[in-house]
Amino acid sequence: MPSISALTQPDETITVLPDGQLQIREATFITVDGEIDPSYPPRYHRYVLVPGDDLSAKSEKIKAIAAAVWSDAVIAAYRASLQTFAG
Repeated sequence: MPSISALTQPDETITVLPDGQLQIREATFITVDGEIDPSYPPRYHRYVLVPGDDLSAKSEKIKAIAAAVWSDAVIAAYRASLQTFAG
């Protein structure tokens, strides 16, 4: 009997938006006996991190990109934009 499981490839695509938000797309593949089975399409999951979010549980790749993008000025500008929308 073949061994079937799911393999998630985190941080497959990371997009930096103009306001500093990070959009992350992860892909999950079905594996059979340790090999990705091409007959099953990947399933995608997306989420967003905003400037100043806690990154302690995130990958080193995400931490490095956030460190390069999220300066104090970017975090302050993002938070100020939230105040504009909140009224």
